[in-house]
Amino acid sequence: MKDVFDQVKKGQAHYGVLPAESSTSGSIQSVNDYLLLGVESGIEIIAEHRELEKIGLVSSIGTKDVDIDMVFGHSNLMDSCGDYLALLDEKRKKVGKKAVIRVVALDSSTACSLVNAEATKGNSTTAAAIASAEAAKHYNLSIVHDHIGSDLNSETRYIVIGMREGENTDPLQIRIANSPGNVRVPRRGSCVFACNNEPGQVMKWSSCFAFRNMSILKIDSRPASVALHLNSNQQLITLRHFDILFYVDYEVSDNRTHDECISNLKEFSTFFRQLGLYAKYRGTPVAISPNDMLTYY
Repeated sequence: MKDVFDQVKKGQAHYGVLPAESSTSGSIQSVNDYLLLGVESGIEIIAEHRELEKIGLVSSIGTKDVDIDMVFGHSNLMDSCGDYLALLDEKRKKVGKKAVIRVVALDSSTACSLVNAEATKGNSTTAAAIASAEAAKHYNLSIVHDHIGSDLNSETRYIVIGMREGENTDPLQIRIANSPGNVRVPRRGSCVFACNNEPGQVMKWSSCFAFRNMSILKIDSRPASVALHLNSNQQLITLRHFDILFYVDYEVSDNRTHDECISNLKEFSTFFRQLGLYAKYRGTPVAISPNDMLTYY
């Protein structure tokens, strides 16, 4: 993920795409941390997208599930496929084998490459990865089981990052002006801020949105230690250990109301950064997804 931010910052790429949130396991916190670093360099969120995920267990060609001793995968994917892995453990137990070893990998690409690395070691360990069919094909791996997520409708929200277009410009309005038909679209805003540790602080800052009829879409909290580097860069920032950073996504109604909300929010904040204003993805409802992992066994 750091490479994506670095390439956008250096101008080696116009845009970067990152997974920000899973409908099963929630936000990917490392992305939040990198956004906090990136916004200081002029990087902002400029768009979002959502995709239904088709995750499978992949391994070397001809591998049987009961022979798999070790599974590599991103921590979020491990969580979303927990039911399947538990059933795999049960199947191995019936033939006298131990539970599968779970090894967290940086991402699906790394997980697949680690499977190939294990195969070249010549030991008795049979490795597999939790990844997409596209990743399996790229690394010449085969699909042992497809659709292994506990929620068969699992969806990932992706964000697109780019360099800020100007301090006094609304990037979304620029993109709308250049779009066919000049279509007005719903907007989503993302910001991060810290407040004093005082009674009623959450009520105070959330009321900035509530009193203006602005919906809060998501709230994440992170320890302020991930932003302590800012203390030395700007004297007005006085973040401390055990202060809390709030990452908030919200719906934007109109520019005036939004500006008033942010101005009010800053009154209760000791630190504030706008992470982006962008078009809100308009998806469609998904069907109820029964957990049919038992059909594998």
